[in-house]
Amino acid sequence: MQRFLTIIATMVLFAVFTGNAQNSAAGTTVFSFASLSYDARSIAMAGANAAILSDIYGVVANPAALASITAPRAMISFRPVLLDVGGGPVAGAFPIGQRGVLALSLLGFTEGSIEETNADKEMTGVTYYAGGGIGSISWAQKIYESLFAGASLKGLYHRFNGSNGYVASSDGGALDAGVQYRLLKDRFIAGVMVKNLGFMTSAYTADGLTYALPLTATIGFSYVLRNVPSLRLTCDIEKKTDDYVNFRPAFELALYKKSLFLRGGYALSQSDLGNGLDFSQNEKSNWTTLCLGLGLITTIKSYWVELDVAYEGHVHDLPPSLAISGIVGF
Repeated sequence: MQRFLTIIATMVLFAVFTGNAQNSAAGTTVFSFASLSYDARSIAMAGANAAILSDIYGVVANPAALASITAPRAMISFRPVLLDVGGGPVAGAFPIGQRGVLALSLLGFTEGSIEETNADKEMTGVTYYAGGGIGSISWAQKIYESLFAGASLKGLYHRFNGSNGYVASSDGGALDAGVQYRLLKDRFIAGVMVKNLGFMTSAYTADGLTYALPLTATIGFSYVLRNVPSLRLTCDIEKKTDDYVNFRPAFELALYKKSLFLRGGYALSQSDLGNGLDFSQNEKSNWTTLCLGLGLITTIKSYWVELDVAYEGHVHDLPPSLAISGIVGF
């Protein structure tokens, strides 16, 4: 019980000390696509992934989750955002005995095209295209019976080019790191992770502007109710350098044994709480609203297969979208 109280107290202190941090730095970071959730399981739970058993999805969530993998895994995922904007990763994970689990991931993201207009709002005939990618290598290890740790080294690249020959690009390196503390046969999990801790090696142009990566710190917990063993409740508290503190309560319910799952979550920010929990989409400061999803785990011949689908709501009149992810175990 003392361990539980210590963990909960740490989470509360995290929220208090970051609670006054506003998004005064909004717009000063680049590589915004590095902050999105990409696996459908996390998306269905509104991005709450610090303290769940996410298998190979840990390469884009909490890398500590990779430590539970006991057989080779392959993963592919895609999430749209709007029109032709979207992307997703492919990844592979390989247990290496007592030395932990090694994973490789490659993520591609496109931001579509933009038609240039002049001061009179007339089309100039020039089209600009933007996109980027992330390559990563991850390692995770079970430190002792209850503690799991993992880290990912990432290279990031973003390019902006026009049909008139204009080209601007940026690249950098970053570290994602996380731990999970699991008790009661994984019924209780506390997770902490830091994402996009790194530096820029080039920043588009020599215009004197300062750019930074979207550094994010998250602490979360999940718990399976003793009297409802099919239900896991989870909540993440997240702070990104150019955003408000965000809260991500979510759930995962096993509808049929451990094969069919219903998931849901809702992301709200410190600003939303301050405005009295106004759930109107157009008034909400957080981009993500209600999220839902389904997960199916089965065996096809000798292969373990997981298929996840997520519905993600948006705000500011953007349409909702569907994301899909799949895992194959060998």
